[in-house]
Amino acid sequence: MLSISELLWDEWSSYKYEDEDEEECEMDFAACYRAECLGILAGVLNDKYVYYLKIKTAKRLIRIFKYLNFNLNFNIAKVLDFDNLKEKRPRVKIADMPGRDELLKLAENSQPSWPWLRGLFGSCGNFYLTKSGFYLVLRIVDEAVASKAENFLNNKKWSRRYFRGAYELILREQEEVVTFLSNIKLNGAALELEHKVIMRLMRDQANKASNCDTANIIRATKAAFKQIELAKKILNDYELINSLPEKLRELVILRLENPEANLSELGEKLSPPVSKSTVKYRWAKLNNYIK
Repeated sequence: MLSISELLWDEWSSYKYEDEDEEECEMDFAACYRAECLGILAGVLNDKYVYYLKIKTAKRLIRIFKYLNFNLNFNIAKVLDFDNLKEKRPRVKIADMPGRDELLKLAENSQPSWPWLRGLFGSCGNFYLTKSGFYLVLRIVDEAVASKAENFLNNKKWSRRYFRGAYELILREQEEVVTFLSNIKLNGAALELEHKVIMRLMRDQANKASNCDTANIIRATKAAFKQIELAKKILNDYELINSLPEKLRELVILRLENPEANLSELGEKLSPPVSKSTVKYRWAKLNNYIK
């Protein structure tokens, strides 16, 4: 079974705008692909002029170029350098070829939209599901691109920080993450996230209930053990047991006959039956007799 991260990236790389209802799309299919392409490239812009892409992102870029059939002076597949795939963390480099700077200039001047943000997420975004929660992050090297994305999102739920040479836009709230994933056409991942959250909530509640039950059993067992020890001391003292009021003497004998019973169960066995608080009160009185 695929993890939510694997599902997310498989869905991201294979998505086709043609599968959407055309009436619901604000842009035509070609414009959506073009905006996503420029979003992918905007995500790798940096001041060092070295541009790297994740492998799936590079393959997605090639498919988009084939769909759009851009009239540029180069083949995008030839511009992408796949030679370093044997490294531990393989990345695809955008080679320095004629026409490359023209394409990156288009990305730099591109205007944000949801397809653009989808491409941006593909090149510099990620989703993390941890033991205690989850979060989504866009790690953007270029400050102008980060500001452009932040202004488009216009949502206070996103936090921003500068960390290790990049501007990070971070989203942690479940509802907001699900909405964002849906907006960038990752509906399958959004549904799987909701399922994971529900399952985690149910598991946590079950664990809390189990821990609470275990704690109650331990507490009741310790109390019963102390009461049995007290009952034995009283029973071994002939004068004391005979001097006790009938209600207290009955409780001592009943405890020894029912070592595993809790206070409520003891109260039900007394004649007449009494409440748990009454049984607790009588044990407190028995403690005073021993002292």
